[in-house]
Amino acid sequence: MNTSTELQHLAEQDTQLEKVDTLQSFNDKQRTTLKRIAVISYLVAYVYIVIMGSPNPSFLFLLSIALIAVVELVSHCLGLPFSAIREKNSHLETWAFMLTTLAQALALSIWGYHYQLGFLQFLGVHACFILYVIARNGLFTQEKLGILFWVDILRYTFVVPFKNFFLRERVLHYHSSEDTSTQGKQDAHKNKIKSLALIAITLVVTFYLIGFAWSQLTQVSDKFAELTGTFHAQLFEWIASYFNSYNTEQFITQLILSIPVGMWLFGLIAGSLVTHKPQNTYEKFQAQLNPFRVFPQITAYIVIGGLCFIYGLFFVIAMSEMGSLLSIDQQAANISPQEASNVAVSGFWQLVKVSLMNFGVLAAFYVFADKPLWDTKGTRNALTLLFIFATLFALLAGWKLFGIYMYLYGPTPLRLLSGWFILVLLVWCILTLIRLYKPIHAIRFGVLYATISFTILCYAYAYFIQ
Repeated sequence: MNTSTELQHLAEQDTQLEKVDTLQSFNDKQRTTLKRIAVISYLVAYVYIVIMGSPNPSFLFLLSIALIAVVELVSHCLGLPFSAIREKNSHLETWAFMLTTLAQALALSIWGYHYQLGFLQFLGVHACFILYVIARNGLFTQEKLGILFWVDILRYTFVVPFKNFFLRERVLHYHSSEDTSTQGKQDAHKNKIKSLALIAITLVVTFYLIGFAWSQLTQVSDKFAELTGTFHAQLFEWIASYFNSYNTEQFITQLILSIPVGMWLFGLIAGSLVTHKPQNTYEKFQAQLNPFRVFPQITAYIVIGGLCFIYGLFFVIAMSEMGSLLSIDQQAANISPQEASNVAVSGFWQLVKVSLMNFGVLAAFYVFADKPLWDTKGTRNALTLLFIFATLFALLAGWKLFGIYMYLYGPTPLRLLSGWFILVLLVWCILTLIRLYKPIHAIRFGVLYATISFTILCYAYAYFIQ
């Protein structure tokens, strides 16, 4: 199933959910708080556009604190206080993604975007914030990070925010039909704002009319021009210099861009609480997979057995070559940079691809096998052997990178990024081996490790490179 089809399925699923007029069910205090946050979202969105459009987002850390404060205020206002986090299964995710959001934003504020890491930093800090909102409000499909976490990311990145895209305007213009006194106060307040806006517009128009008349009259009377011309020229010169020093075009562009960003942000933060969470999605997901689960266990023995045979053959034949590879640090003085580069790079990504392919095999049998492979002793043993080889390949790739290239010639941006990926792959292999024999939340810990280790990478990059 491709991404567009999955998004369409999620949107249809959310549309079928039972909806209530949540704004009407809120009390006056909750509606007032939401309206204030809706107004604040205009400023927050504009600041976001200004900061993210800068090559060095120095104030992103402060903006992240403000965004998290807004999330906490909305959640607390709608009956989800921070103390209730302990009662949720996603309390670990809440703390992890909140702290990694702040830590990554702080790294961006201090050092800006790292070379060859900037795009991943941009994606990382946004993904952490979205996952924080999901965890904070207990919106994970499986109550915590699980096999459907990617569905949650798609839903709360696209479906829910855009489904509630005009929620901010609904909140700002909402009036309770049951409270006429409040309606009257709100109408009076709106009329006052309208009057002030009209007065401001009138003052601007008057200023331009006076300026036009003034410039024309100076050409009629020389005495009038002599007495007032200098002041007229200095006044309009000062106004022109002010607007020339301030990039009005840039301000207007940023202001226009901030409007949809603010609508998306409010749709995410408040919309995730207005829209009901889908029920029994995991059970539905399993039910949808049942028609595809037709391959008997013999197919697993064939595929895994064939792979393990070629892996074992590789280690037997290449044993002597790997022995010289493992002792290469003793010959460091006799190896040129080009030779070290060839040894380290040769086969590195091939080893990574083979390790990733093993995860692909595991995912394929999760979808298509008639029975879970870890529930049967024989197939579980086969999977164990498969991921032992995967772990060995990850270790070998790590040795090529850390033990040869980085040890002899130090880190570079690409080497650090590759090293992070290798460590994540190695941890995932180990978690998979543990999961085959013990019912742990392997996906949960794997995603958390990848997020936390990437955050550490942002600081390690600054320490080793900058």
